[in-house]
Amino acid sequence: PILLDVPRGVQFHPRQPLAVWIQQEFYQAVGPLFRSPELTERSVAHLSVALLSVLYGIIFVLLVTALARRAAAHDSASEIA
Repeated sequence: PILLDVPRGVQFHPRQPLAVWIQQEFYQAVGPLFRSPELTERSVAHLSVALLSVLYGIIFVLLVTALARRAAAHDSASEIA
């Protein structure tokens, strides 16, 4: 599981090499923000992967919104012509 691999520094998975690399880099970058005596490294990995998932979701919504606006503008332009 990713939550076990991230704290161990695994940076490659044969089926998801880019995703694992991005998650590892993100964990290295934001992990220090979450570290505390109360949290295990697995919990820190969980929080960093969760935050990355939220950011992916925000990017997805922004892209879909932009594509929908572009499609709507294209439809409006074709109706006028």
